[in-house]
Amino acid sequence: MFKGNMAALPRLCAGVWVFAFWTLQSTFGASGAAPASDEPASNYTGLGVLKADLLPENALDLGREYQDETMQKRTPLTLQEAIDAALRGNLSLHYERYEPAKEAQNIEIQEAVFEPDIDLSLNYSENNDPRETSTLEGSSKPQSTNFNYTLSASKKFSPGTIVKLWTGSARAWSNSSYSVLNPNYSGKIGIDITQPLLKGAGTFINLAPIAIALSSKRESELRLRKQILDTILNSEIAYWNLSAAYASRDLRRSNVELAKKLLEENRAKLSVGIIRRQDVLQAEANLASAEEKMIIANLEIEKCNDELLGTFGKLEFDNNPKFRVVVLPQENVVVPEFRRVISGALSFDLDLQIALELIDRRKLEYAVADDNVNPSLNLRAGASALGLEAEYLDSYKSAFDAKGYTWNAGFDFSLPWGFREERARQTQAKLSLRQSQVNLSNVRQDLMASLRLAFRNLQSGIETRKSTARTLALNIESFDQQKALYDAGLASFRDVLQAQRDLDDAKSAYLAAVYDVIISQSRLSRLDGSILRRNGFNWGNLGEYELEPSQMSAADDSNF
Repeated sequence: MFKGNMAALPRLCAGVWVFAFWTLQSTFGASGAAPASDEPASNYTGLGVLKADLLPENALDLGREYQDETMQKRTPLTLQEAIDAALRGNLSLHYERYEPAKEAQNIEIQEAVFEPDIDLSLNYSENNDPRETSTLEGSSKPQSTNFNYTLSASKKFSPGTIVKLWTGSARAWSNSSYSVLNPNYSGKIGIDITQPLLKGAGTFINLAPIAIALSSKRESELRLRKQILDTILNSEIAYWNLSAAYASRDLRRSNVELAKKLLEENRAKLSVGIIRRQDVLQAEANLASAEEKMIIANLEIEKCNDELLGTFGKLEFDNNPKFRVVVLPQENVVVPEFRRVISGALSFDLDLQIALELIDRRKLEYAVADDNVNPSLNLRAGASALGLEAEYLDSYKSAFDAKGYTWNAGFDFSLPWGFREERARQTQAKLSLRQSQVNLSNVRQDLMASLRLAFRNLQSGIETRKSTARTLALNIESFDQQKALYDAGLASFRDVLQAQRDLDDAKSAYLAAVYDVIISQSRLSRLDGSILRRNGFNWGNLGEYELEPSQMSAADDSNF
């Protein structure tokens, strides 16, 4: 018993000496004096240098760009280039760009109601009777021909008044011996005026369809702007998703490198009899697990690359370009004042503007439906000058000289039985108006909920990033300590693997926190409108991005 303990004593002493040396080195530096730098070396590759009592700005050393053997074959892409490509090529945005032009045609349709109409009517008739019915017919077989035309121009005015100017002429011939003018020409020039007194009366009602069409066009323009903002946000998120996928892949690769290093060390120790075969098997299993996660990370890169291409409208079945993006920024983020965020969102939010526009349009539609419940009562008045001569031109001269005339006046009244259809449409319009008012309140609620959520996510994301950075620093030191204890024979390899897993989890948690801060900042800026300013835009200089696709210049996508 004593001899066995004596045999293990040199190994125990060596372990205690290594642990003491590691402790002194981490406290005073490698030379035994006070360290010249606050940055101790780490056994874990792929990480920035940390101490538990420090909170560096960049807790993960991602470098200036992601690197591997395939990165040089990938197309470099900045965030601004990604946004520009999305604004030019995004298919959902392309679809929405046509809507304002379509709605503009509805304005033309409604305004066309007040355009003049020109009508021309021609008629020719011939009559041959087999015999006379009276001696006054002047022929044993009466024959007659008649040709006439009417040309009119009518126009509707905003009060509902319809004015019609018309002229007409007729040529009549018969074989009657009693005809004084044979053939004879009659000329007519007249005017007819119709004015609605109940249904359809007034400028407001008659111009309401144009106002409704204008409102629909304004809404389509607002929806286009909303789609532009969503496209900018979605392209930002897709861009940072790809960047996060690269960062995750780099972290997984560092895990693979460390797993290989641990396996090599264990094999060397096994060859001299320091450790058991079980430790080597655990190291091999650890390497296999790290390589499996590396495969998943590479698949995530391909997926995020496709999603980014999808925002550009450039995703194909094959031969898709691969992008090289910038690393995730880890700079400190300042949380904006919440009151300023609310003020900006209320004045900027396009859903609110769309809801207000919808209320205005529903009011107009209700006014039209309410007017249709009235009975139709129209005042008619007309007058015409007549001329009758043996020659065509003489008949018009006679009409201009007012040798003959007619005039008329009257009322037209129409009353649908029960007004069932009209009252049903009136009720529908009233309910739609109430719905739009409720929708406005709902949009306000959704906006406030989204603002509060985005603001809290940004706040908590910043705090979480700080917390995960501290956790990462502690796990780095914990792993270094466990590795030193294992090298000294004072800890099992399972303890080292557990420390490595804890470090991997801390590293992934920090990376997720960095990503969450970036995405939360983007989502909040989308709500308060600062996303335009952050990307160098405003509604005044978006220019062709608000045009329909046929009017846009060709995108320079030769790199894609």
